[in-house]
Amino acid sequence: MPQYYGANRPFLMPAKEIEFSDAPMYYPPTYFETGSGKENKEITERFVTLTNKYPAEGLAAAKNARGHLNPFFVYVQLLYSDSEAPDKILELKNENYWRAIHTYNNKAHLIEAFNWLNTQKNMYAKLKELSPEEWLKMGNGIYTLSHLRATFMIKGLLGGDAVPYYDFLFNKYKNIKKAVALRDKQIDQQNKEQRKLERQKKI
Repeated sequence: MPQYYGANRPFLMPAKEIEFSDAPMYYPPTYFETGSGKENKEITERFVTLTNKYPAEGLAAAKNARGHLNPFFVYVQLLYSDSEAPDKILELKNENYWRAIHTYNNKAHLIEAFNWLNTQKNMYAKLKELSPEEWLKMGNGIYTLSHLRATFMIKGLLGGDAVPYYDFLFNKYKNIKKAVALRDKQIDQQNKEQRKLERQKKI
């Protein structure tokens, strides 16, 4: 199913997110982008249903989708036209935005997801309870963590531009600072080991 959302070439993105390109989409488009609205709705609902049954597999699959086609984010967008009761829609949005921030997204998705989760009392509390290790786990995806003292990159932005919410997140969630310190220590240790290996090769 991840192939439907572009897992064969997950690094491709819409041209509007690439300054130097005039094309509407880098070739080739995904099945999602060439499929009908009905097909996309059916596949996405099936993806979420299977994730409910197999959570680990669903999250792993979503990490392989293209950033602008995160299936959990797509599902949340479908809820706006759904006939479910408001309370049920709220529950589904919370659950799938939460899944989304733990998988692969573009910047716009992440900002929307965090905007939403921060306004929901129970989800805000859940974010505040994340341990430093859990923040780091969220940050480990297709990209690798950059030096977090410079920028804390949430999933999907790792190695990219500075996150607009950097200071906002730091002030809101104290364990991010601890995650930064922990990751800095890991990076320092990796650098020391690398330098040691390089010295050994020269001997």
